[in-house]
Amino acid sequence: MAKSDTAFFCQSCGGVSAKWAGRCEACGAWNSLIEEAVSGLVPGSGLAAKASPRGKDRLTFASLGAQGLPPPRLISGIGEFDRVCGSGVVPASAL
Repeated sequence: MAKSDTAFFCQSCGGVSAKWAGRCEACGAWNSLIEEAVSGLVPGSGLAAKASPRGKDRLTFASLGAQGLPPPRLISGIGEFDRVCGSGVVPASAL
């Protein structure tokens, strides 16, 4: 059975590392390394031939700024449940 090889990619700068560390060696960001499976190892390096630095465009994030009125909510009548759901449940049709 073939062994699954992994590399660690920095979410901040896209740097690649063969082992996990608490801090990225390239940019110095803490807790930014994520493990991903890779294939096609470069002999002797421990890193994948296809592994390339990945920039910030890898993930896109939605703005948390106000985008108008909040969606209407349905009140269940159970106070604690409504509080946990953010003042009621948002119906699927409002999403």
